[in-house]
Amino acid sequence: MNHKMYPSLGLFWWQLIAVFSICLLSVSAHAVEQKASASVDYGFFLNAEQRSEAELIAQQKAIELWIVEKQPSQYKNYEKVKNDIDANIGDYILEYIVLDTEKKNKKYTVVIRANINEPKLQAKLLQPSNQATAGANALLSFIFVAREQVGKVSQSDKESSQTKSQNQEISKIRNDDNAGQAKSQTQTVGVKERSTQYNDKAIWEVSTTTEIDTAMGDVFTEAGYLVIDAAILEDESGKMLSVSAFINDYKNGSDISPATRKEAIQGMRALADPVEYLALGTLDIDEQIIDPKTGNIKIAVSITGQVLSMKYRGAAVAKVGPQVTFGEGPTVLVAKNNALKNAATLVAQKLVAKLSARNIR
Repeated sequence: MNHKMYPSLGLFWWQLIAVFSICLLSVSAHAVEQKASASVDYGFFLNAEQRSEAELIAQQKAIELWIVEKQPSQYKNYEKVKNDIDANIGDYILEYIVLDTEKKNKKYTVVIRANINEPKLQAKLLQPSNQATAGANALLSFIFVAREQVGKVSQSDKESSQTKSQNQEISKIRNDDNAGQAKSQTQTVGVKERSTQYNDKAIWEVSTTTEIDTAMGDVFTEAGYLVIDAAILEDESGKMLSVSAFINDYKNGSDISPATRKEAIQGMRALADPVEYLALGTLDIDEQIIDPKTGNIKIAVSITGQVLSMKYRGAAVAKVGPQVTFGEGPTVLVAKNNALKNAATLVAQKLVAKLSARNIR
């Protein structure tokens, strides 16, 4: 009987190890590493309490350093919730290891490497502020497009002018002691050229994608905004807010034409239930490369974005970019979708961070 149980027991342990490994991989996929150090003073001898205090302070510093280095636009939001994060540091640090310690001049210093729970920390930083939750949630819509360069147009102007050659003979004969005198004058040829060279103009293929709409919608919604689909506003505004007009403008450059902007603002302000903010921008897809470490296809996306306030006649109340982010996958399609999703999430987070830092709702 016992002999028959051992194989099943071995299988059980292998299954348990496999599940545990998957959990670890899942955790590490959402964790970011950050090194930090901290010091505490001690008296005649160093006790366990003082060691723990130094490690706690180092964990708190790891959070702050990560925000300063990787998410500077979030720092003002971090200051608002710092005390809460510090008091519940275990919620945001998945694990840490001690890399080095030093005791010198009655001062104990510890260096750690911490794994930060990035999604949970981001959610904390982007939560609606007290000022924002005191009133109704703001209505927001967005138009973000994916762009891929499909060509270039070169322009140059060249002007030239030429003075025609002329021979002019002037003869003057004077009777002076029966002597004759002649004078000949020649006008020389002159050619002038002036050339003006312009930068190449990019030709873009522009589209909206589900990856962008879903990722950005999730970020804005979690931050407390009520997101309204731009297509709905297009109908309600009598086409004054025109998604196709924005797409056409983005085909020719990164700026919206004054006419497109003016009509969109007028249309949104005239709605029975006005939408307060319009976020817009571009996600420019770069060329693909092969990641030497993973062998996957890797695609870069350059992001730019801004939020316009309808209350203040379309004034930009938050801007981000240009900034580059990446996505990868086993195929071009998967890599491109991942890159757009990452880029859309990042630009939305940065815009929300700037709005939240200014208590804008």
